[in-house]
Amino acid sequence: MKRFTVLFLAMAMVLGLASGAGATLFVERFGTDLNVLEEQRAIYNFNLTATGGNSFVKQGGTTIMGPFLPTIDETTFDPLNYNVDSVTLRLRIGGLDKDTGGSPDKNIRIWIRIESTPSDLLFDQFNSLGLDTYSFSLPTAYLTDGITRTVAVARSVNDTIDPGLNDFKVRWAELEVEASPSPTPKPATMLLLGTGLVGLAVFRRKFRG
Repeated sequence: MKRFTVLFLAMAMVLGLASGAGATLFVERFGTDLNVLEEQRAIYNFNLTATGGNSFVKQGGTTIMGPFLPTIDETTFDPLNYNVDSVTLRLRIGGLDKDTGGSPDKNIRIWIRIESTPSDLLFDQFNSLGLDTYSFSLPTAYLTDGITRTVAVARSVNDTIDPGLNDFKVRWAELEVEASPSPTPKPATMLLLGTGLVGLAVFRRKFRG
């Protein structure tokens, strides 16, 4: 019985070492400035699994700027081989007072939304905006397929607050995902486990004999 316990613990340790690799960081970033005027939308399609992510500005159904490719294009995330530990979305946003000579400081209403499944409104409020970085920790459910869509909108404001000047510039947008390898035994590990089980069976037969 004692030898059986030692053999079992040894095999469990081997399996644990084989599947306990550390977490990996996956980052995709868009670094092209997007100027967003009132009622326009900056759209970021993040795709960590392949090329094809893009960013652009739309008003209604018309594309005003873009599309632009990522400046850091992550393509190696595999949802089947990784478990997502954390998801962080960051946007660097500054004021764009187009009608007043480009002053960076203004009171604007920003609306930031995830349009993937599930969808969620992350931010909707007035800000006296200089140049700020907005950071959001997202539920891991947003990245189960490695793809997500983020929209930042310059919403209409009350005329008494900032008539016609609800504009901003997104300097960059970044999606950072920390993920750990799925605990799937490798072929060599399975071979070692099989060998150990065969040895255990032989040992038990000899012990009974």
